[in-house]
Amino acid sequence: MDPRARAANKFFKANPTVNLNSFIDETGHTGLNFLDESQPFFILGNAYSKKDIDLDGSDYFLEIHQKLGKNELHANVEGNKGLKSIEDPFISLIQELDVQFHFSVIEKKHYLKVIMFHHFYDNGPNKAVNSFALGVRALRMLLSLHFIQLVTDEHLKKYLQCFKEKNLKLYSEIHSDLAQKAMTSPFDLRTKELLFDALTYTSMYPKEVFESMSFDKIVAPNITAFVLMINEINGTFHHQTSFKKLVHDEQLEFGKNLKFAFEVFSSRHHPNNPTSFITDHRDAKALKNTKFELKPSINSYGLQTIDPALWLFKKNVFSDQDHSPKIWEEIIQRIHLSGLTFSMHVDEVTKNKIELERIPLSDEQLMKARKMIQFAEKNRWKNGT
Repeated sequence: MDPRARAANKFFKANPTVNLNSFIDETGHTGLNFLDESQPFFILGNAYSKKDIDLDGSDYFLEIHQKLGKNELHANVEGNKGLKSIEDPFISLIQELDVQFHFSVIEKKHYLKVIMFHHFYDNGPNKAVNSFALGVRALRMLLSLHFIQLVTDEHLKKYLQCFKEKNLKLYSEIHSDLAQKAMTSPFDLRTKELLFDALTYTSMYPKEVFESMSFDKIVAPNITAFVLMINEINGTFHHQTSFKKLVHDEQLEFGKNLKFAFEVFSSRHHPNNPTSFITDHRDAKALKNTKFELKPSINSYGLQTIDPALWLFKKNVFSDQDHSPKIWEEIIQRIHLSGLTFSMHVDEVTKNKIELERIPLSDEQLMKARKMIQFAEKNRWKNGT
């Protein structure tokens, strides 16, 4: 576990029965432009507390605004110098209101590769897909990690071009090329077989696979980061813990999509343990009665709390410079981290392997598993058969 997440986990355990207030902001937003080299990461930040920062943070922000000579705190405007001038009241705010922070990080190129994988490796339109390899999380994460290592930036550019032009020929060519790369890769024979067959089927029947997914705002990194954060909340907070309100910084272009995502995913949790199945979910209560709202940061002290925390997270994690070390040192003691990056993907695959090896399996269970694999293989399309 990232040591910076330990304090947050202690908070979860020490507060089994709490009502929380949450304030969310974002940075690195480029819409559906996944290949912007100047913004390779999208980061969603969440500041939450048992106190309502909008109400209980007023005295602290009165001092902060007086020191800045402004009625709104924006770290991107104030910079390192401005944040240093408000260190004392801002740190007091964090400590006395016991503010915790959750950051959800999306590595855009990696995420686009994951989208590519799930687009073609779908046992609905693609008859070469092994439903067992797709359905079980540990197997899916491993297979997708292998696939991702085959994909180049040129593949990503052509993949996006397919949607702009509705170009089935190009879509077929991409997957034909990746199929050949899979066969010459250093992967094990079973991985090669599963990827080669599914990629070859896609190259031979591109229309049915391509048209199974639309590339619109719902797959944008900011929506995915929000959904992942909701799932993390529902997976972390159980029993009597609930959120009174969840405030997201105002979004003009994606506001409707955020509201839709909240309505769909706020009442369920999808487990991410190694043996969980892709369709598994349970009812969740943490956000059941939560008021979700979008508002401008000038009207929210909570949003003005997550803004500098998000700015400092980005600056200190993704650059070599130390920014406002006094505030940052306080923040990193209160961080919970999640997301979708290549390093996180590798970490999960590694942890899944260790965890699965620890599970004692009887001869009967092994026999049942083999029968399931045989059943999944029985009618699967295999290299033209």
